[in-house]
Amino acid sequence: MTSQRDPQHVEAYAGGYRGLSHGVTLPDGYPLAERGEGCYIETESGETYVDYMLGSGAVICGHAHPEIREAIEAQTRKGTSFILPSDPTVELSERLVDAVPCADKAIFTCTGSQAVYYALRLARSYTGKDDVLKFEGAYHGYHDAMLKSTSWGDRDEMWDLDYPDGTLDSGGILADTAEHTLVSEFNNLERTEAIVAEHSEDLAAVIVEPVHRSIPPEPGFLQGLRDLCDEHDVVLIFDEIVTGFRLAWGGAQERYGVEPHLATYGKTMTGGTPIGAVCGDREILGLADPGVSTADGGCLVGSTMNGNPLCAAAGNATLEVLEADGAYDRLDTYAAGFREFVVDLLDDAGIPAEPMGEGGIIDYAITDDEELTDWRSVARSDGDLKRRIEREVVNQGVLVFTGAKKYISLAHDDEAFERTREAYKAAVEQVDS
Repeated sequence: MTSQRDPQHVEAYAGGYRGLSHGVTLPDGYPLAERGEGCYIETESGETYVDYMLGSGAVICGHAHPEIREAIEAQTRKGTSFILPSDPTVELSERLVDAVPCADKAIFTCTGSQAVYYALRLARSYTGKDDVLKFEGAYHGYHDAMLKSTSWGDRDEMWDLDYPDGTLDSGGILADTAEHTLVSEFNNLERTEAIVAEHSEDLAAVIVEPVHRSIPPEPGFLQGLRDLCDEHDVVLIFDEIVTGFRLAWGGAQERYGVEPHLATYGKTMTGGTPIGAVCGDREILGLADPGVSTADGGCLVGSTMNGNPLCAAAGNATLEVLEADGAYDRLDTYAAGFREFVVDLLDDAGIPAEPMGEGGIIDYAITDDEELTDWRSVARSDGDLKRRIEREVVNQGVLVFTGAKKYISLAHDDEAFERTREAYKAAVEQVDS
């Protein structure tokens, strides 16, 4: 694929197509995708972009990967939705249980948001308690209990709040639902211990992104959460929608050596199709068995398309590709090189920057603060300058979520790397001039 940039075309949709697709309205400057191939997106007018959005992280093998495409095409000839169990779904459940350290069994969903919703319901039913604790800045899906103190919350309001209070980040949230969500500071085990101890009689679950947006956990933090939850009869949930099958074959649990009680999955395991999963403790997940009465804690987790064979076939093909030797070394090496060149480039331009992310998650912050361990420290960085630079990066033919983390795929190669380096170099020069 070749690319010829037309800045006017990049802005063409400012007054036209601006619809909701993956859940947010993209700002002006993003093109209308026509097709994807490998690590590239082609527009309807034939321009190509190196893609670090990758379906919001769901396309880890690259767009239109031949093995995944063939699996989807083969399954469409057999059927796409049965309600009955199917071979692809059984196979995918076995793959998940084999790969995920905490998994005794798996329950399928249609999205990562739905997986989190189910996990929280199961935790409440299992413990008989109502409250949940999340970490400020984390995103766990579009449902009422979790749209509190997310990364796009009102930062002025955030500074004025003391934990465990948090910002409400959407209209339409029932006040009594939000009251059951407590907020703590990521990587601050002492503060979290105090909140959990105070609220343990009502606390059903602690949910955490093991890599908090782009912030890795401090040594001992995740294990400290597991110990704390065990002590107070609280369910620990790892939201591995991003980290699962991206940081390692066994996800964050393998990389950091800590097992939660439940873990949620989506994105990377999907092959770009709508499927997710809750994995974990057999006793907790057993509450989803239709034979368990509501009086005994039985949880309804059904949905028409859950575990449909089409998406399961895509998931199986994706995991086959990821299980090949060297896959995670390739992701880690590319990501490390990306972090290094962008931070060096900014430093050379007199713009202080710090690398962020872990494994195949890439990010950086424009700041001279080397202690980026929680969301407030990241929120104090120069996000406006970062967004201005990355809007120009998009104009240079490289797709990124401006101001946010980047995803890489196994299809990203030396050519894509060099195009990305040149795009950032031109962008920094443009903004700095």
